Amino acid sequence: MVSPYWHAPAVYQGRIQPQHATPDHGDYAFCLGYDDLDPLPTFMLNIGETIEVQQDADLSGMEIVTFMWKMRTPDNMPQFRTILSAGHCVFKTGNLYETGDGLNGVQLDTALFLVSDGDQQLVFSGSGAPANNGTFRCASISSDRKKAHIENGSIVDTDEAAITVKINGARWVARAYIDTNLRAELIEPAGHEVQRHFTLNVSQTGGAGIIRFVLALEEVTA
Repeated sequence: MVSPYWHAPAVYQGRIQPQHATPDHGDYAFCLGYDDLDPLPTFMLNIGETIEVQQDADLSGMEIVTFMWKMRTPDNMPQFRTILSAGHCVFKTGNLYETGDGLNGVQLDTALFLVSDGDQQLVFSGSGAPANNGTFRCASISSDRKKAHIENGSIVDTDEAAITVKINGARWVARAYIDTNLRAELIEPAGHEVQRHFTLNVSQTGGAGIIRFVLALEEVTA
C-alpha cells in the first residue's frame, strides 16, 4: 500500500478501509502514510526515527497475530564501509594562504572517495589533533575523488600517517511487540521491494495487551 519512507500526520495514519490495496484479512488495514497511488510525497527521515502503529487488544482465545507490510528499500541506502584504514591523510582548514586550495576537509593520496559519499556521515580517527577526530557531515567530493569537504569548523591543519576514515550506513529494522516484549525482528537489506510478514503465537498470552509494530531507521557503524 505504501512505503515506510513516507508518513503523514492525522487522518492519513490509522486503521482504514484502503482504496488502493487489498488487506490480507478482512476489510481494514493500518495505513502508515497516504492511501493513494504514486507519485507519493517525500519526507527526509533522520537516523533514529521510527514509524509505528499500535492497538489495544483482548488476546483471550487468540492463537496467532500476523503482521504484514510492503516496503521499498532504495539501492542508494548508505552502506557502512572503511574508506581508509590507518593511511596517509592531510587535514586542511580552508585557509587559501596556508593550504593553497581553500579546501576545508581532507585530502587522500588516491581516489578512495565515491561521489555518493557527499552528504553522508564520515567518521575520522587516529589524528594527533583531537578536533580532527569525530563524525562529520561530508558536504561534497572533488571530481578526482581524493578530496572531501568536511563540515568541521574546528579542523586543524595536519599531515597524518595513520588516519582511519569510515562511512556510517543505515538500515531499516522491523520489530513486533506484544506489550513491551519484543517478539520478532527483521533487518531489511537495501536494494529491493518486498512484502514481509511476522506470525506470532499468542496462545499463552491471554487477556488484554498492546500489539505494536515498529519500523526503525538505524545507523550502522560496523
